[in-house]
Order: sequence, then structure tokens, then C-alpha cells
Amino acid sequence: MRKIFWLFMMLLLAACGGGGGTSADAPAGGKGTLALEVVKAAGPVAKTVAAPTAVPASPGRVRVVVTETTTGYRAYVDQALGVTTTANFSLPLGTYTVEAVLYEKGYPNVVTDYGIANNVAVGQTGNSAALAVAPVAVTLPVPTDPVYSGGSYSVAAVPAADLLAAGLQEKWSLASSTSAFIGRKHLAQAPSATHLTMTAPTGSGTMYLQGEFFAKASLINPGEAATDFAFFTGDSVVLNAAGLPVDVTHLGISDTQKPVVKSFSVPGEKQGVANVLGISVLATDNGGVKDYAITTSDTEPAANSTDWKYPASFSYGGPISDSDTVVTLYAWARDFNNNVSLQSAATSRQIVFNNSPVVTGFGVPSAAVIDGTKIPVTIFGKGYAGTGILECAITETDTLPADPTWLPMSAPTLTKPATYTGLYSALNTPAEGVKMVVKLYAWVKDSAGKISPAVSRTAAVHDIPQITAFTATPAPAGTTVSITMDAVVASGRTFGGYAVTTTNVQPETGWVMGAKPTTPVPFTYPGVTSFPVTKALYLWVKDSAGYVSLPQGTLATFMAPE
Repeated sequence: MRKIFWLFMMLLLAACGGGGGTSADAPAGGKGTLALEVVKAAGPVAKTVAAPTAVPASPGRVRVVVTETTTGYRAYVDQALGVTTTANFSLPLGTYTVEAVLYEKGYPNVVTDYGIANNVAVGQTGNSAALAVAPVAVTLPVPTDPVYSGGSYSVAAVPAADLLAAGLQEKWSLASSTSAFIGRKHLAQAPSATHLTMTAPTGSGTMYLQGEFFAKASLINPGEAATDFAFFTGDSVVLNAAGLPVDVTHLGISDTQKPVVKSFSVPGEKQGVANVLGISVLATDNGGVKDYAITTSDTEPAANSTDWKYPASFSYGGPISDSDTVVTLYAWARDFNNNVSLQSAATSRQIVFNNSPVVTGFGVPSAAVIDGTKIPVTIFGKGYAGTGILECAITETDTLPADPTWLPMSAPTLTKPATYTGLYSALNTPAEGVKMVVKLYAWVKDSAGKISPAVSRTAAVHDIPQITAFTATPAPAGTTVSITMDAVVASGRTFGGYAVTTTNVQPETGWVMGAKPTTPVPFTYPGVTSFPVTKALYLWVKDSAGYVSLPQGTLATFMAPE
């Protein structure tokens, strides 16, 4: 049976303080209550980007938006996952569209799940509704024709209906690379419904693609950008070695037509070594392009210059230090009659050289950690100076101490950056039963003693029990289920007991105290009179100190007794 994780909230979305609000005046006509249950169920497996930075920058959050279909009245709640409210709130009477999105806070905020419910009525007698959210999954289009080094390629649009169902806009951004992405490329290209005549990177082997899709407008609050909430997914295609793009197979010696550079791109990341990878130039000519030149001067290179190469490449001859050096590069194309292209706005680009080491990824758990002295962390880094071996440090301030503890990182390989995986002990731990948020900073240092800028992440520490498994298997008939469970508790405590409820309100009674059950235990759902029917069950766990977990839920479908 699939594991199903639930997030349960009682929400009224009109008079919300702190993490909620409205974006229109409340219409006249009275108010009613809405009790909303947001359910995160197992869904399709998305082909998401596998990257160290896939670990969220801070504990996950949920945003719930309601919009009245006639008046446009809008209200929302935005709060950390696991926060619950048991009070009832009121909304203007009407029929609402209810949407929910789960996301990882950062830049941009990374969308993970989405759900929508239409025609949810709010009347004077109140209403309750369940809203299922499922993992967002988008199939990234890939080029249908062969892709050549430095050549042009296109990808088609994602069906608008698929994006709408996933809570995403029609326009999206696309990035490409000859190596697997180790991070998310935010706004690599201007968002567009289709991506035509894109320039492939130079090289051969595999071209990796990363798509960035943005949450639709109804989920965006005033003051936020349309690209502040994004979903990332990836794929790859074969990248073929370049061939000479010849438009005319025979050319007379009287040809004087100059090639035209159609596109010129350079890496957006700072470069720590002289040889720049990822430069792409594409030009056309009536008789074919013979070679390219990349220079640091807008003066046409001499015919015998060593800058002329095919395919295009560039190696910087100036000094590279741990301070930014901005260099303007100029692209040129030459045909077989030695006609050289002219300079234009499309043929010059700026690139930055800096050989400071870089933190390329920093991961902490998205869920709260029970023990603040054992926060799992993963750091990825890249260095340019010295031997290439890196060390890392973790601090709780954005200023590096004079004597930080430097930790050894694994040696980098062709396919994997330098890596550190371990446990961090917070300088302070919260009082029992109190949740604490810890902001951590990661640094890397190369063997030449150069230190990177810091990258920050936020971890949460909370010593209440955490439920790790919960299933409820119904009997073939009747309202009895067999329940299995598992949970972890803080060090020095033991499993104290459990309770199963039919609502997401923490129970005061009904606790079964004692050791954790090792075999399935029965539970009979009360008050069921019509069949078949699907009901929600909620599990709570208490530790030996009396602290209670957040609820976890599942669904059970009951059949009529025989």
C-alpha cells in the first residue's frame, strides 16, 4: 500500500492574521464558515532535476488561495507546513475556487505540489471540503531533430491544459549544458511558450536540458513577481559533433558576401580558469562558415591570427584573481573566401573571471530535525586554485570567525564536485517541546587559502515525536481497519503511546499508552451508516515526556457489512 502523507488544516481565509490576507473588499451579503482539509497524497513521479540544491532552503510552506467566482473576492493563507488551526473563520457567502500549493522557500520559491477544487460553496450554515494536492509533474519537451555542437535546436510547447492542471503558467524558461546540472538555473532564458532556434552548447556526448515553469497568476500575491514561484524538471538528448553549415555547395571566387553571426552566448557563471567552456557561436553564410574567432578587441582579427578556430573556443590570456575581472568578448565568423562578419549588438558579450572557490550546493533537511546536535548537512564545492582539494566550514553567522573548524571534503571528479556530508551541532538547542529555527552558512576554502562567499540555508529543530509510517488497511466489509505505525522520538525518551482519531484536532482522551505496537492493531470507525464510503483517519504519537507529534493521516474505504 502506498505511503500517503497528509497535511491537515482547519482554515478560514477571510480574517487571517500574520500569514494570510485578502486582496479585495469583502462583498455584502453575509458570511459563512469554511473548514478546509488539505490532503497531500501520493501522485505521479515527476522527472525532477537531481541536484544538491534540490534540498529546500528552508522548511516547506503551504499557500492556500480562495477566489469567489462571481465577485473575484480573494483570500489566502501562507504558513509553514505542519502549522494547524482549529478555529473556524468566516468568508463572504458565495461559490469559491480553492487552490493550494506546497513549496520550498528560497529564490525562487520551488513548487512541489498543487491542487484545485472548483465550485466550493460557502453558505450561512457553513461548509467543509477536502482539497487534494499532488506532486507537480511536467514532461519536458526535447528536440525532435538531431542536435549538433553549437547548432540551432527547438523545443515545442507544453500542452496548455497540462500546465493549467499543474498550476503553472504557459510560458517557461529553458537552460542547456553539456554537464548534468548541479543547481537550478533561474531565468536562464526569458519565459516563452516555445523555445525556437536555441543555440546548443559546444561539445559532443549529452546535452542536458532544464525547464523552469512558473506558478500561475492566481497563486501570486500583490508585490510578488510572476517568476517568484517555480517548478524545475530536466531531460537530456544526444549532442552530436559539429558539422560545417553549408547553404550553397558551389561558390565562385567572386563571392564577397560576409557571414552573419546569428547568436553568441557565454556562460553566466564566473569563470575560475582561462579556458572557457560553454561558449557558443552560430553564423550563416551563402557558401558556408569556415571558422570563428573570439577576441577581447572589437578590431577584426588578422587572417593568420591563432584566434580563428572551428568550432569556436576561447582562452583568456589575462590575470585571474579572487577579485572580479569583467572582460568583453567579441565573436567573428569567416567564410571560405575569408570574408569576415561585422560587429553588431549580437556579437559582443561580457564574462567575469574570478578564481575564488564556490559553494555550488548546500543542503539541509526540509522537515524539522528532532536533535539539534545532529542536523544532517551536505555541501558541494568547486575550486580553481591550488590542488583542487577543498575544505568546508559551517557557521551560524554570515561573518566567518577567525578560527573556524575546517572539514575535509571528498576530492572532485569529472562528474562530481567536492562533497562533504555530515552532522552539524547547533550552538544552542531549544527548550523541550519548543521549535527553533537555525540559519546556517556554508563556506569552502581551497588549498591556496582562498575562501568562497557564504551560502545560507535554514533548518528547524523540534523535539516532538515524528511519525515515519502510518497505514490503515480496511477489512473486506464493515468499518474496522488494521493499523500499522512507526515513529521516532528524541534521544533519552521512549514511545509513550498513540491515538487514532477521525478529525485533525489533537485528542485529550482515547490514548493507548505503552510501547509501540509491533503488529497491526484494529480500529473501528464510528457512526458509518452508508456504504461504500471513504473516511479519513489521523494518527498521533506521544513520547515518554508527554510531547505529542503532528498528525499524519490516511484514507480508508469501507464496504457494507455482509
